[in-house]
Amino acid sequence: MKTTKLQHLENMLTDIAMYNENFSDCKDQAIKRGQDKYLQIDYAACYGGYRIVNVGLSDGQHYGAFNLSSCVKRMNYTQMDHFLSGIIIGLLSNTNN
Repeated sequence: MKTTKLQHLENMLTDIAMYNENFSDCKDQAIKRGQDKYLQIDYAACYGGYRIVNVGLSDGQHYGAFNLSSCVKRMNYTQMDHFLSGIIIGLLSNTNN
């Protein structure tokens, strides 16, 4: 089965949550970890592509993630892939020290 671009990016977000317990990539995981928000990739072609948001458990509102604004400029697929890859590399290099 072929993985779509969005599925690929969501898998990367799952890796981020796996490498760092401060992040969750779904509602159930956030509840289990006692967090009040979880990461989600928001895609809208009409607005220019992808962005990452924190979704609040109590209200479902979108908040900024990774110190970015909730209304940050959206990225195309390649930009988001590189952005998430950089976060993963940073998390992995931090765990190896």
